[in-house]
Amino acid sequence: DIPACIMVMDDFLLVGEEEYVEALESLLLTVWRLTNFCCPPEKRSTWGDGGPEDAVRWLGARWLWDGSTSKLSLLRPAADKGESAATGSRGASKRSIFRQAGRFIAVSLGVGEALSRAHCDVARALVGTAPTWDSPLGEKEALEAKKHLVMAKLYWSECSTVEDTALALYSEVKTVRVECDAAGSGFGWVWKTPEGAILAAEGKVQSKSMCINAWHSNRRELHALAVALQRLDEALHCFPKLERIQLYTDNRVALRNVDRWNPPPCKSVERKAILRLRGIVCDCIHDFETRSPPIRVETAHIRGLDNRIADLLSRAPLLTKYSPYAPSVIPPNPKASQVAVTVGCGAVDSHCWLFGGSAGCLALPSFRDWLLSRR
Repeated sequence: DIPACIMVMDDFLLVGEEEYVEALESLLLTVWRLTNFCCPPEKRSTWGDGGPEDAVRWLGARWLWDGSTSKLSLLRPAADKGESAATGSRGASKRSIFRQAGRFIAVSLGVGEALSRAHCDVARALVGTAPTWDSPLGEKEALEAKKHLVMAKLYWSECSTVEDTALALYSEVKTVRVECDAAGSGFGWVWKTPEGAILAAEGKVQSKSMCINAWHSNRRELHALAVALQRLDEALHCFPKLERIQLYTDNRVALRNVDRWNPPPCKSVERKAILRLRGIVCDCIHDFETRSPPIRVETAHIRGLDNRIADLLSRAPLLTKYSPYAPSVIPPNPKASQVAVTVGCGAVDSHCWLFGGSAGCLALPSFRDWLLSRR
């Protein structure tokens, strides 16, 4: 019956039944008054039923709570508010690009928001080497930065219709599905429920140390796994009923590297870095599984075709055209069609596996054996 108290800087958010929230609020006000702190009525508000005009402003957005359906929604602030015509590709400066990119703040941690902020990071990286803040940028740099800012605005506005009308609530989530991917331009991860509802997402642009010629692809994938688990560990207090974590990646080598019982047989110059990343992942998994109550962690492989959102987040710096990200509007891949083939047992290669707690046998038609059987 004790309401949850969420503290963000100097803000206190109380979540629970109305009578218990009022009781805790009165206790807080009494303690603050005795310690010479003041919280006047105009600084207090209650999230409740109502229309957009009753939305409560908090952390840069306006929030709505429907108690009858337990649905949380928000009204996202306009990212291009107050933008002047002088911020076009001509006459754009490093300061103007950074000012526009800074308007895309973290609010709901949705996929569209993550894509939007990733494009802003690219725009900042493109103009970050300019010698001064206010001198005009080169035409090429300004044009490329402007393209990514336009992409950021597209994804930002798309959030209002795709994600913001029904935000995910963490309090009842028992299983979190973590999907990760990495590319030469960056990495990304997404948290989902087993039903596919988006909980949170993040896309990051590569740093100078992660450039294509510096890091191997397996190291990138392992880095994405480590970051995704660290973020989940930091937000674990938001999942009071969490029982299981499913960790997915489309890189089988990265999965073998995080196996706690089999050290990776890596002999490359990146062995120390891979072992360090592996230690981060294994420490997080051990911490989850030794909690009370324990949280079970499962690792598994995911097909690249099914890892579309994480792949999109990892390749945001390379995209200058809009790509849909909602599961309902992702176009089907024509290469994903299945064809049934009937062959004899003599023209089949069998492959068996026992890994990660799963086992099975896969029979694949062998073209060479089929030719031999035709002779």
